[in-house]
Amino acid sequence: MAVSVTTRQQGEARGPGALRVEVIRDEPALLALRDHWTKLLASCEPAMSPTQSFEYASSAWAIMPKDRGTSLSIITIWREANLLGLWPLHVRRAGSVTVATHLGCGGNEEYAGPLIARDPDEAHVASLALSAAKSLADVLRLYNLRPQSSIALLANSERAFSFRSSVFSPIITLRGEDDWEGWLGKKSKNFRHEVRKFRRRLESSGQLKSINSSAGADGPEIVRWLFQIKRRWLADRGISRSWILDPLGEQLFESMLAQQIHEFHAFALTLDGKIIAAGLCFLSQGLLEFHMIGFDPEFAYFSPGNLLVEDIAKWALLAGVDLDFRLTQLPFKMRWIDREERYDSFAIACSVRGIPTVGTLHLRHLNQTVRSRLGPKIKALLGRRRTP
Repeated sequence: MAVSVTTRQQGEARGPGALRVEVIRDEPALLALRDHWTKLLASCEPAMSPTQSFEYASSAWAIMPKDRGTSLSIITIWREANLLGLWPLHVRRAGSVTVATHLGCGGNEEYAGPLIARDPDEAHVASLALSAAKSLADVLRLYNLRPQSSIALLANSERAFSFRSSVFSPIITLRGEDDWEGWLGKKSKNFRHEVRKFRRRLESSGQLKSINSSAGADGPEIVRWLFQIKRRWLADRGISRSWILDPLGEQLFESMLAQQIHEFHAFALTLDGKIIAAGLCFLSQGLLEFHMIGFDPEFAYFSPGNLLVEDIAKWALLAGVDLDFRLTQLPFKMRWIDREERYDSFAIACSVRGIPTVGTLHLRHLNQTVRSRLGPKIKALLGRRRTP
């Protein structure tokens, strides 16, 4: 039988039209939310990411191992039978502390945060959601929120010990463009020449083909290839900690594509039928989110990653959406884009036990800041001293 835990916030009205908070803690109650969840997601403005959808969160929970102190904690806020707010969270144990965070692939790169309806009580709904989330664990992690969203504004004003970091997502503006060649013509001559040169060279080596899961390509196969390439890349660099190494992410994206859910797409570039580059993207209203990309290092000279970006950008233009490279400002992304959008992440200590975790983030940030500002100066000073 579905069991949900209902909590009332202090000072909450109890008459008709009152808001109530329910924390969903089991899978049957989660599955019962489907229609309400889908309706709320479709009504949100600005549009939210597919990583906040029922399909994504429920699949993540179904796949996620339950033997690591993990518990489901989906916050819902209702006015009578109307769902006004929903926050897909889960709680996991990290050493001696518990952490409440987004229900997803196990990383921190998804656009996350609660779904909140446009409503006169929107600010109150956000406040109730944040209060409920803080009661779940020692630390609350919020990833990649729009700075002007109601939950980000509340988190910024949080009196508890907290840490905030910001990143900028590089974006190619494609909406309103008539055709690809017209858009490409606005880029530098050198940029256009380089993209065309590498494509011609690969085409002279064999049959070059762009495929994607929405046109019948095997999405799960592309996912498996991509994770294999990414794990090889991590191993070559001695990196042993990454969400990519956890089977959860691979299994989740395989599941999304196997279900042929419209919002999830796998793209690949093949040469004589062999995948040489691949990427995963999520389609929302107005945006195609570029989640991850990888390429076969054997073909690095031909820049297959950039050729795949071109193919994905063409697809986005035809779909009438912009291409969002998401979160990291790698050099290959910056050559394509014309704007950036900021996203904020937060860690909030919700108990005394959570303070050291948040304190560590502050110390790490301080260390990085000092090294980035003083490092070049120290190197220059040492260089002058070594000069005879």
